[in-house]
Amino acid sequence: MAKAVLPPVLGFALLLGNASTNLFVGTATTQPAFFQVLPAIMVFAAFGVAGFQLTRRTTNRANDLMVSMIVAPVALIVFGMLHGLDPEGLLLVYRAFDFLDYALAVLIAVAFVAGWKGLARFRPARAFLMTGLVLSLIATAPMAWNTPAVFGVQNVTTTDEFQTLALLGSLGAPNVTTDQRLADVGRMWFGYSTDGLLPLRLRDNESIGGFAYALVLEEWMTAGAQVHPAPNVVLAPTVFFAFLQANQVMFVAGPEGHRIFLVRLIV
Repeated sequence: MAKAVLPPVLGFALLLGNASTNLFVGTATTQPAFFQVLPAIMVFAAFGVAGFQLTRRTTNRANDLMVSMIVAPVALIVFGMLHGLDPEGLLLVYRAFDFLDYALAVLIAVAFVAGWKGLARFRPARAFLMTGLVLSLIATAPMAWNTPAVFGVQNVTTTDEFQTLALLGSLGAPNVTTDQRLADVGRMWFGYSTDGLLPLRLRDNESIGGFAYALVLEEWMTAGAQVHPAPNVVLAPTVFFAFLQANQVMFVAGPEGHRIFLVRLIV
């Protein structure tokens, strides 16, 4: 068990160290809000270790099942660390923890049920056990609904953004350049060819020839454009508005400060 726990612990240590020293070169630092959910994660880790010890004592194949569910993500974490402290290594370490969720959920349930039965005569202790688990679950809620603060990643597509993407699809756009997030959504939902490097090209004053349309967000000047796992790219207002003036703005949606612009590029 100690050998299986070591890679996730090292992975967490790297993520924590990345908050101050930027261990993963070329990436954003670990977000401060991530540390606020760590106590709850430690509670779940304790439940998971207890659950694993209990499954090892069973006479069926539950232990083999749990081991098989843990080995694959642990191997990915090890590979991510051995691959190098670079953006790809960071993504591997981050994403590998997601695949541990299934095994952890089962192990936490096993430990909780065992604790609940073992405390049958001590109702206050049962209440404490239940309260601790529920509070830990609530404490980890920001990992799902506030990913920009916890992980530095925006996963939400607003209604205005989606409608603009749909309008672009109805125009039969052959190719579109925008940021990473909108490029992924446009490609997955509407099937047109997308490029997610527009913010970088605008920042570096590079050519954007070869594209018919562009989608730009006003918040690129404030929160920045997402290029995860690298830090967000914040554009100067002069660069942003010069791009709009040099091309044809066909559609604008959204509230002030969070507008999305559909732009036809003028070659």
